[in-house]
Order: sequence, then C-alpha cells, then structure tokens
Amino acid sequence: MKQLLRRIFAAGALLGAALVAPLAFATPTISFTGGAFPATGSPVALASTPAGLNISVTAAPTAGATITQVSVTVNGVSIGSATGTSPFVVNWVPTTAGNFTIAATVNDTSAITTGAGASTNTATINSIVSVTAARAVTVVAPANNSVLAADSQIFLRSTASMTDGIISKVEFYLDGTTLIGTADKAPYNVAYTVAAGTGAHTIIARVTSSAGATFDSAAVNFTESPRVGTDVPVVTLTGPVNGAFVA
Repeated sequence: MKQLLRRIFAAGALLGAALVAPLAFATPTISFTGGAFPATGSPVALASTPAGLNISVTAAPTAGATITQVSVTVNGVSIGSATGTSPFVVNWVPTTAGNFTIAATVNDTSAITTGAGASTNTATINSIVSVTAARAVTVVAPANNSVLAADSQIFLRSTASMTDGIISKVEFYLDGTTLIGTADKAPYNVAYTVAAGTGAHTIIARVTSSAGATFDSAAVNFTESPRVGTDVPVVTLTGPVNGAFVA
C-alpha cells in the first residue's frame, strides 16, 4: 500500500511540474542573407556611399504562420522595416564612420501564450560592422517630381559630406551628362535657367574630393512645362491686301 501511494505521489508531482513549466514554443527563423550585407562574425570594414547599404535578411515563419514584418535597428535605433517575402531588404545610409551593431527582428502571426501572457512571436539576429568612411550627397532643390516652367531661373541646392577626405567641388548635371554648374564651397548652390521646351528630366549632384574620388547623389526628377504668360499671340491680316481700295 505504501509503495502504491509513493507511485501515486510521484506521478502527481510530475504532472504538477508539467503543468507549471512553460510549454516549448517554436519561433520563426532569421539570418542575414548569405553573400549579401552584412556578414555575420567579425566586423567587416567598408566605406558607405550616398546610396547607402542594403541590409538583407532571410526569414521564415513558424509552421502555419506568416511573417508580418522584419524590422532593423542600428545601435538600438530603428532605421526601417520590410514586408513581403525573403529576402527582406532595408536601406541604411551611415552619416559617420565607426562600429555599428545591426539587429534584425522578424515577427510572425503566431503568438506565445505561455508565461505572463500573449505576445508576438519574434526572433532576432545581430551583426557588427565597421564603417571606415561615410559619404553623402543629396539634391535638396528642386524637390523631386517638381514642375518647372521653361526659361525660368531657379537655384539648384545640394548638401554633401564625407568623413574620409575634403570636398573639392559639387557639380550639377542635367540628365546625367550635361554640366549645369559647379560650386566649390558650401552651401552648394548653382543658378540654373530651365531650357525652353517641355518634357521629363533629371538632375544629379556629383561630389569630387581633393584626392579625385567622385560619388553621385540620387537623381531628382522634374518636368518642364511651357512658361505661362510669355507667349504673345500672332495675328496675321489676310484681307484686304495692303494698299487696296474698298468701295
């Protein structure tokens, strides 16, 4: 009888422990995409460009769930998120050189319901990168997708910076090839008279360092339209002919 009671007591203890202990719960999987940025492991030294660095993440949800988003932080500060399917890509434009910790977190539609309460099911991965140089250039005027009147005069404006050299000049190009003007010191502004005509065009700013290195901004788009109020109508008298007598 005592032996039976001992067995019953032991079974009850095991059952109680199983009820109290949290249940194991699957989590989504996440990794930095192989062969893309960033690599895992030791910091990789690299220079950033105005286009920035594309952080690529591969992730998969738990069984029966779908991914809601992959969010990315740099040194604990959010830089954006991505949805859709793998690989998930978030762009990062460093503004200073140094070491940075990149963390990517995946969320899916499953939920953890054990413990203190329900929560989103997530998984996180980290990588440390070393940015040796940060380079940036942006056309700030005109605004992207502006409509500019033909023959009007505007100022092209750009911001530019680089941590690995000295800026020698900033050039503005129309449609990538036609030089509009050059600024050799900040603020980087150039006067531009919009050519006569109509159509779609782009403007870029190109930075040249004192060592001869160059890098371009993203293109700004604009549409050229006829200038309102400057075209004078032409009237031609066709009859009677000049010098004629009218009865």
